[in-house]
Amino acid sequence: ANLKPGALYIDHTTNAPSLVRHVHALLAEKHVAMLDAPVSGGMEGAQTRDLLVMAGGDDAAFARARPLLDAIAKRVIHTGAIGTGSIAKIMHNCASFTLDMLIAECWTTGVKAGIDAATIVRVFNEAALGQMMSLKVRLPATYLRGDFAPRFSLALAKKDLGLAMDLARETKTPMRLAALCDQELTEAMARGWAGRDASIALTLQEERAQAEVRLPRDAV
Repeated sequence: ANLKPGALYIDHTTNAPSLVRHVHALLAEKHVAMLDAPVSGGMEGAQTRDLLVMAGGDDAAFARARPLLDAIAKRVIHTGAIGTGSIAKIMHNCASFTLDMLIAECWTTGVKAGIDAATIVRVFNEAALGQMMSLKVRLPATYLRGDFAPRFSLALAKKDLGLAMDLARETKTPMRLAALCDQELTEAMARGWAGRDASIALTLQEERAQAEVRLPRDAV
């Protein structure tokens, strides 16, 4: 209510994009600019400025806010129009929380099967998963490019996941998220994709969502 025409409102909360766009429209009527700029990095990142700000809004508002955003975060991404900062944040957190649950399934199964907890945690940190190879190398080279020449074939992925599901049954450990993944790979195998890269299974979700995720070649 106290914002004056020409002011810039930066919202760092995590909210529904629809709410953000509604507030933006109300502020626009008062000639107040707005960015939705949620933050990722947690308490630890806040102490050292090791944060990422995802800022949605028009170019002019982002340019005005950039010095302020740079002051609180080491990394700032202009995500696009108003609301896209919130989209980026909630989808990132969804992936993070879901991955945590899947990791818990794998750790509990592993411990029940006989590996020491500290050892399996170390392996996860030092192997491909902990090094973020999927996000930084494998998916940019395959799925995000639409190139499914086999780097690691679907058949091999299905075999490895099947071994994990066998171990879960042997140890009587529920793995609900892994079971859903196994169903996806089974469907992909039924499409005749066994010899293609395992990431081709991700296109099943694209079909259901009716949305394709690809990056320009110069971006991967």
